[in-house]
Amino acid sequence: MRVKGLAQREEAKIVDFYELLGVSDDADLATIKRAYYSFAMECHPDVSGDEEGHDMCVLLNEAYAILKNPELRALHDADLAQQREDDEDGFTGVAYSKWTTRKAKPGEDRAVFVDEFTCIGCKQCVWQAPATFRMNEDYGRSRVFAQWLNTEDDIQCAIGAWDDFECDAMRCDAMDLVHRAASRF
Repeated sequence: MRVKGLAQREEAKIVDFYELLGVSDDADLATIKRAYYSFAMECHPDVSGDEEGHDMCVLLNEAYAILKNPELRALHDADLAQQREDDEDGFTGVAYSKWTTRKAKPGEDRAVFVDEFTCIGCKQCVWQAPATFRMNEDYGRSRVFAQWLNTEDDIQCAIGAWDDFECDAMRCDAMDLVHRAASRF
């Protein structure tokens, strides 16, 4: 569950309300309240005479409403922590693979993916279906480059290669052909 409002849209980054108010992440409610009132007095259109201050006041009101409510603050903190982690590891949420229909049957809505947490970089899938799978040398594991650049037989062969492959007694079920909604990337 995500905290929604003016500052939060699914495709947008989360506004760091702590940064907005100029307080630390562990600031107590009194500190947050002082910062909120201080900024609200500066930007309020009735005080500043600036109509553009209205949007900033709406954002400040949202920040204060969320940070003063312990449950909403916990949700905001969790979302913010996830965003910071994603920023550190470069996660963008954008699909790595391209959707093509070159070798797919008409109406195909299945996609293949590589579970990056269990992939050990053996390159079996890359060797079996090299147009679909590619190695990401930065991370030492395979990724899907594009959906359906190889035939279904080649892709199934690549997936089947995992059934026959064992490394240091570690069995990898890292890939699977899955049914998904027909969203096209």
